[in-house]
Amino acid sequence: FKGMNQNHALGVVFNNKGNILKASNQLPESVAAYEKAITIARRLLGKSQIQLQKAQIRAGANSESAKIANSINESSSKLERYAITLANRLSNISLSHKEMASFDKSLEVLQEAEDLVVENDNLMSLLRVFGNRGLTLLGMNRENEAKELFDQSYGLAEASFNDQKDMNTLQSYQFAAMNKANFWKILALKEEPPNKDKL
Repeated sequence: FKGMNQNHALGVVFNNKGNILKASNQLPESVAAYEKAITIARRLLGKSQIQLQKAQIRAGANSESAKIANSINESSSKLERYAITLANRLSNISLSHKEMASFDKSLEVLQEAEDLVVENDNLMSLLRVFGNRGLTLLGMNRENEAKELFDQSYGLAEASFNDQKDMNTLQSYQFAAMNKANFWKILALKEEPPNKDKL
């Protein structure tokens, strides 16, 4: 991949490697892999920002050019795509930090991820951020804050689905419901002895 300069594909490889290492409980190694994927995502996002700026400058000199307008649209789409990619990579590494009890670091990267997804209006990625933040708060024994977050996520997804019923809003709704159910499961298992009646 390096020889082909396929940075996006290389980022996918490192992200997948991080997923595998995290699943194998090799947490420091997963963080290292995710950090490589994040570095690539930042680089791609930066290049997209520069391309968009150049296209906008050209548009200022020739606002009626259809070619320049297409270039702006293409650059804007790339910028949004790479911003969401970066946000998802940050969401992934947050879970490794959480499992290592590096809670402050987990919350820090999730804040950056949230800023990216809010700016680009991506509900599914926002729900991922909220879900991972809720899990981090649970790990910090901040159950009330976690519950508020899962309730907020569920409410957002439900409202979006009711407003426009399609596959994307359905998947978001299902994801939010799964996160909320997972919250109650974790809470029940944290009780001594575990309260299986709540599962």
